[in-house]
Amino acid sequence: MKHFSTGSRRRFTADERANFVALYRQSDLTQSAFARQHGIKLGTLQQWLNRLKTQCPSIRPGFQELIVPLTSTPWAAEIRLSPEITIQLGSQATGQLITQLLGNLRRPC
Repeated sequence: MKHFSTGSRRRFTADERANFVALYRQSDLTQSAFARQHGIKLGTLQQWLNRLKTQCPSIRPGFQELIVPLTSTPWAAEIRLSPEITIQLGSQATGQLITQLLGNLRRPC
């Protein structure tokens, strides 16, 4: 990854910062381990994460009871993200798979 350097301080572009945050969110690493692995100061990574928290509208996770009628379709659930993007889940989809899928769909804004 390219970065600008002024003296001993590394400066990252907005795209690079967003990329690091996305990579961190997809990893199973602690903030400390991720920062060390990518040569970033822990405080820098935390600052990027906090900055995105304040810039993004708060989304409250929650559950809503859903009564699903029996149908003849081969999938058990359908998630429509936009008119162009639809995710269909079969009846064998595990809670772990669904949780991972929804976690990966989160965008940093």
